[in-house]
Amino acid sequence: MFIVVPRNTPIPTKKYTRLTTIHDNQTIVAFPIYEGESAETKYNNLLGEFKINSIDPAPEGSVKIHVWFDIDADGILSVSAQVESTSLKNGIIIKQNGDLTAAEIQTMIEEVGRYKAEDEKHKAMISLEDLAEKLESLAVDPGRSKPDTKSMKEAAENVIAWLDRNPHADIDEINKRREQLKTTFPILREEN
Repeated sequence: MFIVVPRNTPIPTKKYTRLTTIHDNQTIVAFPIYEGESAETKYNNLLGEFKINSIDPAPEGSVKIHVWFDIDADGILSVSAQVESTSLKNGIIIKQNGDLTAAEIQTMIEEVGRYKAEDEKHKAMISLEDLAEKLESLAVDPGRSKPDTKSMKEAAENVIAWLDRNPHADIDEINKRREQLKTTFPILREEN
């Protein structure tokens, strides 16, 4: 999750972002729309969701999706998305219905502060896992020597196993392992 319209942004406002598919052969993209600032959606308020279906299967990251966020002076949020170079599009209109009281909003803001360290750790774990998966995918390059391939696969498997065994590891240890992986395999520095 990422923040598109930060808290206290003057309205009316329009924001734009470009996304890509995150899996090979992905044919559906869901767009859940949340209110809140936490990196973990469970701490935010789901406002609505829409999907784009029937996307042609393609490699991860190759399908580009344009997304527009428009909040008018009355606080009505319109979100629309279109797959680049196609007519595939969809959207949602969300009318602010006052579901959250001022006290609930203040509680959410306080929770964001409390969970910030947890969010950062969660991001670090995902980053380390992504790096291990990238190493695994680089290992299957037919131009690599067998010893390189073997050591890359083993290192990636060890990182994934370590993450599974240590879900409560602190952020410093996670970042240390990430840097060790990048130092041991400089190709990862080139990829990121």
